[in-house]
Amino acid sequence: MVIPGAGELKGLKALKDVEKIAEATRFKKFAGVTADSSMLDELAAKGVRFSREDVIATARNSDGKVVFLETGNSKAGFRHVLNHADEFAAKGITEDDLPDFIMKALTEGKVVGYQGSGTGRPIYELTYKGKPQRVGVTVGGNGFIVGANPRSVG
Repeated sequence: MVIPGAGELKGLKALKDVEKIAEATRFKKFAGVTADSSMLDELAAKGVRFSREDVIATARNSDGKVVFLETGNSKAGFRHVLNHADEFAAKGITEDDLPDFIMKALTEGKVVGYQGSGTGRPIYELTYKGKPQRVGVTVGGNGFIVGANPRSVG
């Protein structure tokens, strides 16, 4: 494999480095969402811990609070949301749509219930790409989007 300007890559270590680069850049190519630097500055000023280069999207929710989607890991963040990629796809929401869909749920959606006991994960209802959708989204106290899963409408 040849990367322009890098010469020929040799060995397993070089291949692993390429895989890491590919994985890191994979999450930066989503239409409809951005990581607003002024919102990131606001989070940093409040002492919220995050990695600027790992933030996929930022927005203000209906309460005016900054919420952000970070790549995360298998237990929290976008990688955790991807555990439900097949379920979202069954509802017509592709992996590439997910960041935009989640941010729209938090900024334009209406809370119509809760998943789990008491006031667990809020369930948002919105129209996305002309179709009514519901999604449960957990946002931490610092604005970090912990997880999201599709819910049935009706």
